[in-house]
Amino acid sequence: MTIEPACDGHRIVTSDREKQGGTSRSTSTISLNIKNEEIHSWVRRLAELTGSQTAAVDDAVRHRLAELEGGAGRRKVRIDALVHAIQLDLTDVERDALMRADNELYGADGLPR
Repeated sequence: MTIEPACDGHRIVTSDREKQGGTSRSTSTISLNIKNEEIHSWVRRLAELTGSQTAAVDDAVRHRLAELEGGAGRRKVRIDALVHAIQLDLTDVERDALMRADNELYGADGLPR
């Protein structure tokens, strides 16, 4: 899926669909006209972290849908957020110590030594 700017300030969303025997391009167009500069700023910040505006919007929408649809999806979103927060807080020294401990406790197959 890609989000491309249109000349009128809207965004055009396109998606590629894999079909048996090759790739065909199917284009579905929607206009996103968000007139809130704070939201634009958040999307730009998230895009810097995820690599693109498409990835930023995709991630945000998927997480919110999982949260609203409940059950296991909501739990996964909470766990992902906690893991991400921990990863951001770890220093290089702490990260190396965890990796060494993991390598000492578990084999390449993921089973205890």
